[in-house]
Amino acid sequence: RLFRFAKSFPALRAVVESLVAATSEVGWVLLLMLIENYIFAICGMMLFQETDPVHFNSVLLALNTIWAVETLNWSDVLKINMYGCHHPVYSGYPLVDSPEYQCTTEYAYGWIAAAFVVFVVIFGGLIMPTLLIGIVTVKFDQKSKQFDDEEEDYVNLEAMKLNLKAEGVPLPHEKSIRELFDRLDADGEGSLDVDELMVVLKGLMDVAGAGDITDEQAKQITTVI
Repeated sequence: RLFRFAKSFPALRAVVESLVAATSEVGWVLLLMLIENYIFAICGMMLFQETDPVHFNSVLLALNTIWAVETLNWSDVLKINMYGCHHPVYSGYPLVDSPEYQCTTEYAYGWIAAAFVVFVVIFGGLIMPTLLIGIVTVKFDQKSKQFDDEEEDYVNLEAMKLNLKAEGVPLPHEKSIRELFDRLDADGEGSLDVDELMVVLKGLMDVAGAGDITDEQAKQITTVI
């Protein structure tokens, strides 16, 4: 129903079909983001597990922390690991009552922690989401152009049909035209390229050899058509 509803509104149809067309590329980018976040989480555990177990005591906790940093909730993570877990610049540990998550190693990583947070924010919070948006935007532009071309083709076809009717030329049924077009459209792209038109031209002109019509001649003919 959503697709049937979207067909009634060209702008909505462009959005829906661009999202569907971008599914494959978006899936690969999401996989890349998952791998990237996993690497960040492992690096965070190697650096900060003993000084900040609340955020880096396990892979799941580290992944959750990386996701929080990428969404710009980085203040506590940065302060704890930059100044140490008991520094008076913030409330500090203990953050929870469980003995498993208490800070047992007092160490300030300083600018190493700051560089880690900045790196995660830039790559995970800015570059990768921008890449996702770029993929969807490109697909949307392509679909919008395709719909504009289809609309222009439809207008030209209707104008040609009116001219032929005015001249008394009998027209075939639209279903027959569509079936013929689908047979000629070998690659299924919704348009006829030079190679596909060459087959039609050679059949109409009864050309025996494949080299009797050059590519340049075919392009000139298709331009006229």
